[in-house]
Amino acid sequence: MRKLLVILCAAVLFAATAMAADESIRVRADSMEARSDGALVAEGNVTIVGRGITAHADRMTYDPAGSILSLSGHVQLEDRKGGKSTGDSIDLDLDSMEGSIRGGEIVLEPTGYRIKGENIRRLQGDEYEVKNGTFTSCPGDCPDWSLTASKISVKKEGYLTARNVVFRLAGIPVFYSPYLVYPVKTSRQTGFLLPEVGFTDTRGWEADFPFFATLGPSADLTLTLETFSRDRAGLDGEFQYLLPYGGGGEWSGFVIGDRGTGGDKGRYFISGSHSLAILPDLWMRVKWYDAGNSNTPADFGTTFPERNPGPVDRHISLDFAEGGISLWAGLSDLAPDGSAVRTGPTIRRAEAGAGIGPISYGAGAASLSVDITRFEDGDKRLLLTPQLSAGWDGPWGLGGRISGKWTDSTEAEGSSSDSMAVITAEERLALSRSFSWGLHRLDISLLGGAADAHSFAVTGSRDGIDAGREISLVAGHIRSRITAGALDWSIQAGVLRDFQQGESVSFGVTSLRRGPWSMGGTWNRDPEYGLVLPAGPSDFTLNHGWTMEAGYDTTPLMLRVARNESYGSPGILSWSYRVSLGTVSVSGAAQYDLDAKDVSDDTWTATYGAACWELALTRSRNRSGNRWKLNAAVKY
Repeated sequence: MRKLLVILCAAVLFAATAMAADESIRVRADSMEARSDGALVAEGNVTIVGRGITAHADRMTYDPAGSILSLSGHVQLEDRKGGKSTGDSIDLDLDSMEGSIRGGEIVLEPTGYRIKGENIRRLQGDEYEVKNGTFTSCPGDCPDWSLTASKISVKKEGYLTARNVVFRLAGIPVFYSPYLVYPVKTSRQTGFLLPEVGFTDTRGWEADFPFFATLGPSADLTLTLETFSRDRAGLDGEFQYLLPYGGGGEWSGFVIGDRGTGGDKGRYFISGSHSLAILPDLWMRVKWYDAGNSNTPADFGTTFPERNPGPVDRHISLDFAEGGISLWAGLSDLAPDGSAVRTGPTIRRAEAGAGIGPISYGAGAASLSVDITRFEDGDKRLLLTPQLSAGWDGPWGLGGRISGKWTDSTEAEGSSSDSMAVITAEERLALSRSFSWGLHRLDISLLGGAADAHSFAVTGSRDGIDAGREISLVAGHIRSRITAGALDWSIQAGVLRDFQQGESVSFGVTSLRRGPWSMGGTWNRDPEYGLVLPAGPSDFTLNHGWTMEAGYDTTPLMLRVARNESYGSPGILSWSYRVSLGTVSVSGAAQYDLDAKDVSDDTWTATYGAACWELALTRSRNRSGNRWKLNAAVKY
């Protein structure tokens, strides 16, 4: 009993000592004085540590009876939660952590948001209030962006509310709001995003107002109200999510209340994908795109050039794989040419298949797929495709693979039937050897394959500096690369003769680099035939192409120009570029149709990036006109 009493007394004494140590403060200063009322006064290079704070000031007064700490002169204070305060003077109750800051600033960590004002009140629960204050994430007296308001209330890891708000860029007022709610949390938060403004030739001035909503830890929704000076408003939405047991999806859509070219009361489209794990080995997948009315997808592209929706495509499938056996089935509905949503030839398609592999004692697989296609005009087609493959591996890197498939296409009425067999074979060889002596090293490798590539490479190094020569023969094309010191260049040239595709020629300096500079260029001529021989005039195309590019890494600077021609058509000339000079960067890309003698697509973006904000101006142009977009992003 006596031992238990001693242990209890020791535990009580230890707890009291720990509490007293936690409530004490340590003060260092050039001079200190204890007044008759029990207060402690310190002056000159004052440092205070304890009670959850660390502070520096020119003068301090501490009343232990009321736990009131008064600091003045170049005050810097940091609490245990990382909050930082500076000012001319600070009065703080160390029990409740309430107080006031005069002529100062507080920093909310870890976001780095700053609040400035002549009189800042600190309340319980890491809340602050300030009248005629400034809110920003930028340091300095003239921040890149800021919000000034008649009253600001903010809670750390909560929200900021402000009245009579003026948004300023580099001190210049650009936007006013009577009331503002802004999240200052580190996690995703529901709220309005910065608005965007723009101009289009067809719709006039545009203003977009996005709203972001968090729907749990793994889902969110963004709704954007798009308004136009010459047209009705539209609503844009994006929804993305992850499912707890596997799968997820991403969906986007747009609806606008105009009549468009087809005379409808409104237009819309929706696109997205979804996957769901029904069982561990059974997945359902959905892909969907639908413009939903009689207007063409090109009309959407004309109105909103950046969307480029493409053809209607609705597809749902089931996939199962277990123990080398796979099964799949699917239904789809699409317009393959993409010319129109409802006026083009819509296809209803059902397909199913099964496969097995890999097979033991070698890399092999077998599959059979059945494709039943029904066109909107009633025609049906049955497509059977069995496929087999087998592979083997031998010593010294030797091996090979052979595969074959048979495709049989039969119309439902039996009026026509097409059959085609494709068999491919290849063997491979991979040998390499390394030699080293002193600071020298030599690597030799030989790769071979009947269908894809043959290459022979010799590389060497001395004292960590690579220098070598590599020669490869890829389907008749010779590629050479030489590395020596700071210069790195490669040359590609070759002639390929194929019994089916004809003759292909290519040549170029694919890369030439010295220091930060790089440049290159290629030229090629490739004939392409249709899949089924013999090839008629409609099955034949002749492609010419060339590219030129140059760059400078440290600026950075990049320019690339390319031209592609097809048989009977002048082709398309395209170019892209990127230039950065300090805080300003410009990037863009364009395509010029040599047949129509018009720019089919031209987009460039100019960006100005400051320390705490970024301003971007984007212009996109196609045959329907121009669209300008200005948006700002705040960094923190």
